[in-house]
Amino acid sequence: IGFILQFRVYLRRLDIDIDFAFNAKVDTRKDEKLELFHLGCKLYIKITNESRYSSIADFTPMIDNKISQYAMSEEYSEVPEILSTIIYKMTLFDAQKRYQVFSEILEDIK
Repeated sequence: IGFILQFRVYLRRLDIDIDFAFNAKVDTRKDEKLELFHLGCKLYIKITNESRYSSIADFTPMIDNKISQYAMSEEYSEVPEILSTIIYKMTLFDAQKRYQVFSEILEDIK
């Protein structure tokens, strides 16, 4: 809950109005890595109106839709590079390179 509140404050400071919450219907097994991936995919959809990946099975993308770290900020001027980078790191194809814990994001937004 602390992460969600801090991240919402960060988004509001950027004048980005995105309301999000973790979905109880999605079984992330309370694994931060899976929750971060799921949240990143939701944020990507809310900003772009497109899915980050065409197919995902058990929190694993089936095909690597290679995008730039700054793709969102390049296409959507209201999205700062740091937010584009955060969502990119939340949704990387390689699970080992993604954010692993919430505190990593909080460090990046300071």
